[in-house]
Amino acid sequence: MDSRKNLLIATIGLCLLASCTAGGSGKLQVLNGFAEPVSSQHEGIYPDYRASVQSYWAYKADSSPQVVWKTATVLERNPTAFVFTGSMGEAAGKAELYVNGEKAITFDLGADFTSRSWEGGGVHLQFVRKILNAGNSGIFYLNVPRSVTKRGEPVELRVQVSEGAGGSWFMVKGYRDTVEYEKLTPETVPQVTPAG
Repeated sequence: MDSRKNLLIATIGLCLLASCTAGGSGKLQVLNGFAEPVSSQHEGIYPDYRASVQSYWAYKADSSPQVVWKTATVLERNPTAFVFTGSMGEAAGKAELYVNGEKAITFDLGADFTSRSWEGGGVHLQFVRKILNAGNSGIFYLNVPRSVTKRGEPVELRVQVSEGAGGSWFMVKGYRDTVEYEKLTPETVPQVTPAG
């Protein structure tokens, strides 16, 4: 009887160890997805659903049609939802999202949707429109696995406009408080699912 009990305890211990070290086992943390700009060809005060704020954007026709920025510092190496405010032009197009230099997702640009989500390689991106105001303005929810994060460091995000008319564009807004403004918690972040 003691050997069965010891085997059971050992098995439970191994299972607990596996769950503690497996990717994605920690509690979801929700962090602001914009903390500081890195590079963009265009910047300035631009309106959105909240007001007007310093913004950073790229057109498909640019010589370097991309915007690069850093997120808030990662608190724990857990699965993370980075939340940022952004806008996109009303013309249809596509953009590529890079996370720490690695291409993660190609997503749609335009104004023919109010909510859409995309996934690839364990990364999920969802856009939720708030208003059509100088473009399709709303919130992006970027869910990444713990393997992407490093405690005490931000994540670098890059969006490159890859398809569409020359006027197709993507913009990240300079709000550093989207999580607080929207009163988001791990329980209230929308469930991200792939586009159908």
